Amino acid sequence: GINAEYMGTYNGVPTRKLFIGGLPRDMNKGTLQAIFEQYGPIEDLQIMADKATGESRGFGFVTYTSGDAAAYAMHSFTGDIGGKSVSLKPAEPLDAAVPAARLQPAVAYSVPVSSSRRPVSYEAALAPSAVAAEPDWKERYFRERELRMELEQRLTAYETSHYKAAPSRFRPY
Repeated sequence: GINAEYMGTYNGVPTRKLFIGGLPRDMNKGTLQAIFEQYGPIEDLQIMADKATGESRGFGFVTYTSGDAAAYAMHSFTGDIGGKSVSLKPAEPLDAAVPAARLQPAVAYSVPVSSSRRPVSYEAALAPSAVAAEPDWKERYFRERELRMELEQRLTAYETSHYKAAPSRFRPY
């Protein structure tokens, strides 16, 4: 049930590191490696443990050598280890709240270009700091709102005045 378009990606950017959630408490690294090695060569595998007791916390991470292997694992993994339901999904970076630098793809895909020929950053343009940096944003907002309302009124007036002449051309309600 995973959308294939986003498989093996975090925020649309390919990832090699996957989060494994809901592991049995007695799961060891060797067994886990054997399970996930069948999908491709593994670079790193961790089972997160409680610092105080050294006991498994029930989740871990697997990092594949390629994004293709990670995508294949996401697609093929049954979601079951020893009868226990286990989830597998792209790992979120520690700084997921600020997904800028670590998520930049190595290759620039088709980045939209502004009139000044510099790449457009939608994230930067819509950031609250950018909106607040525009001093007259409130005035602009209300002016545009006023124009939208005026346009709606003019359209309604036009439709009601021309409706009798050609009812079929307008909205059926």
